[in-house]
Amino acid sequence: GYNVGEIVFSGIAGSYRSLPEDSRDEGVCFVNIRGDLTEAVIFHHGSPVDCRVLPFGAEGETLLGEEEASGGLRKLSSILTSMSGWSEVETIITCGEDGVNENIIDGLHSMTGRAVKHGTCSSRPLENLPTDRMRYIGCLGVLDQLQAANRLKRREANPIKWFFNRVV
Repeated sequence: GYNVGEIVFSGIAGSYRSLPEDSRDEGVCFVNIRGDLTEAVIFHHGSPVDCRVLPFGAEGETLLGEEEASGGLRKLSSILTSMSGWSEVETIITCGEDGVNENIIDGLHSMTGRAVKHGTCSSRPLENLPTDRMRYIGCLGVLDQLQAANRLKRREANPIKWFFNRVV
């Protein structure tokens, strides 16, 4: 009984809540490590340049195997370095539902040669979020996207503003 109003990729939605606005202009790679998936998005000039959903995460085929720099972590770093826009990336921001293992951060840093930082879920004014808000990062990002789309629709509802915006 519902109609699809909009489709928002969860990796991009999560980045809305964990990346500062100015970092998207500089060139950043956002890596969201979830239970059985890892999402990677490269931003440059404020827009996503490339995004991937990888079939491994914190469970199943884990990023860290028996050897520290084996398996999924090596595969993740090779995929990241092959993505469009990688040459512009200065920083990798990692986040995950249960936090990100320090060995993953150190391994990504050594394999890619880029600075790797922990991502946090930022809260908006008057929001009372639970302490484990990283679990909700995708949902919160989708809500932010819907709120921005509604603001844009309201601006275009006024015919004078619509005409002015189109002319400009």
